Amino acid sequence: MTTSLRFGSGILAACLITSAHAAEYSPDQFLFGDWNGSRTRLHESGVDLQITYVNELAWNTQGGDDHTGTYSDQLMFDAALDLDKLLGWSGAGFRFTVVNRNGENLNAEADLGVLLQPQEIHGYGSVTRLVQFYYQQALLDDRLLVKLGRLPMSGEIYPFACPFQNLGFCGTVPGYVTPNWFTWPISQWGATARYQLDAEWSLQTALYQVNPRFTEREQGLNFGSPSGITGYHAVAELGWTPTFAGQPGAYRLGRPAGGAFRRASRRTRQGLRRLSDGRTTALAEQRGGRATLEAVRQLHPVRPGRDLYRAHLAGWRHPLRPLRLAPE
Repeated sequence: MTTSLRFGSGILAACLITSAHAAEYSPDQFLFGDWNGSRTRLHESGVDLQITYVNELAWNTQGGDDHTGTYSDQLMFDAALDLDKLLGWSGAGFRFTVVNRNGENLNAEADLGVLLQPQEIHGYGSVTRLVQFYYQQALLDDRLLVKLGRLPMSGEIYPFACPFQNLGFCGTVPGYVTPNWFTWPISQWGATARYQLDAEWSLQTALYQVNPRFTEREQGLNFGSPSGITGYHAVAELGWTPTFAGQPGAYRLGRPAGGAFRRASRRTRQGLRRLSDGRTTALAEQRGGRATLEAVRQLHPVRPGRDLYRAHLAGWRHPLRPLRLAPE
């Protein structure tokens, strides 16, 4: 059993907004305000910046080899460029994100042996990494959004909430237990396309390169593609975002498939075929007042010795908000 406390703080240098959310911009939401009007002038010219600092503390109170605590943190720099405002390219944008992570991992320090880490921010160790470096283009009256470049695999597919630092309640669980599916802050070269069918339904697909070498510390700021590509992931997903009793929900049904390039080993090709054999992922997130229920279901036959994970169900409630500084 672990008991974890999370302390987060942010230093926001400007605004992290894509063109689709430009209408939501307000300098009042940032720690240092409008910089005497400089932030607003940058935003109006098509430049939105963000610097965020978050730290997480965790303490093991029972089990494992040691009752100890650990500290991890992350410093993130993000730039979102509206190329319509900057260059006159209608519907175009560019995104660049780098993170620096430091600290210790409670799972390792206390030898907990848990599948999902107590501190999500420690993922892939203490290192500076390129997370996002992509071009995006909105088409068909903004109903179709295409992205091309370095992308985190769970950025567009299975984008779930992260209200707690324990990975059991943060982000998309299939990304943590699926072989060769690398989550934030690891990114791969790829492309995604999302089409908004109507106000509630959407259809999206993604194709990602699979290169395990991007997890290496030495490749953290590699803007190219090191040798070691083993194949690709192709994913299709149907999304539904209804509202029940005034509360938003998000439901997704996805189907991944894997393939290997000719130079991949026979073992790798077999592994990628296994990943696509009968596997469908269903995800649901529904809010109700201050309570949230999240469910993840891997729909595939159990294969002894191969399958780590079949289903995940999590729920949480926020009864008090003592640190809320501004109205919603």
